[in-house]
Amino acid sequence: MNRHLFSALAAAVLAAACSQGPTSGLGGDNGDSSGGDGTQGGDGTGDGTGNGNGNGNGNGNGGGGTNNPPPPPATGPGSKNSEGRKFFVEKVFPAIPRCVECHANGTAGAPKFLATDADTSYQGISVRGLIQTNSLFLTKGTHSGGSAPALDANQSKLVQDWLAIEAKERAGQGAPVNILAKMGDCLDETKFNAIGFQNLRTIPRQGENPNTCTGCRDAACRTCHTNGDGGFYMAVGSNLDKETFPQTKTPKFIVKYLGLNGTQPVASNAIMAKQEAVLAGKPYKDHPAYRMNDTMKASLDAFVQDAITKYNNKQCGQATPPPATP
Repeated sequence: MNRHLFSALAAAVLAAACSQGPTSGLGGDNGDSSGGDGTQGGDGTGDGTGNGNGNGNGNGNGGGGTNNPPPPPATGPGSKNSEGRKFFVEKVFPAIPRCVECHANGTAGAPKFLATDADTSYQGISVRGLIQTNSLFLTKGTHSGGSAPALDANQSKLVQDWLAIEAKERAGQGAPVNILAKMGDCLDETKFNAIGFQNLRTIPRQGENPNTCTGCRDAACRTCHTNGDGGFYMAVGSNLDKETFPQTKTPKFIVKYLGLNGTQPVASNAIMAKQEAVLAGKPYKDHPAYRMNDTMKASLDAFVQDAITKYNNKQCGQATPPPATP
């Protein structure tokens, strides 16, 4: 494991609030140090349908609830007995109470992806695809108008140690070293276009004046996310439209659609999660409100589940077999 690389990750953690060398098993890069919350969030409003995977674990669809992640895998990375999970539960979780305070309870409309217990929080982080090199969990930076502070030196050191353990456990697994990068090959552009993101518009929250609030009156996603700002790439309807789908396939942005449960791809629910956060009763400073209609949600679910099904059926995203030993 490249200790220097994880030191760099730790420096990124210092900017967060809440190595990939050849032997690393962590996924790729979905970092975004631009501040604010972009589209990151949790969703407790969906009605996820269960889909069994090869490990016997059920996972909800793209609209499923974030505070009810699938059970952990029985063995391997992310399982109850894995060293990475135990370190997170025993060391990391007790050290991040401010993160939990907001992201478990939805304080001030914060996206929900943690919980009040360590095990569920670990699952929430994993399902979001955030156990990967340079993830948004690491690079978020001070956010929520400065009310969410950066981690201190002790917290960042704990996260550094935790990620080093996770990377070591994932090295040499049968799944690809960078599963999320491989999953990009499983995404169907036709199904992606069917979601109709170009038709999604911001709306005023209850009690907001559409003539005075910022960005809450009929603004398209591309207004703020044309270049991947806030960890979400959505340029449909702009001159950069041709870049939206290719960028969505990269580890940095695919986590809005897909995460991992151990080494098994699952729906991340991040887009629906953000919807719940921004529709909260108390105005959410970092992002205007929006509401996907049922047709869009169904198309989002179909897009996500199609990718997972193809991966499970080994139709895409598989690791290249190592060369035969002479």
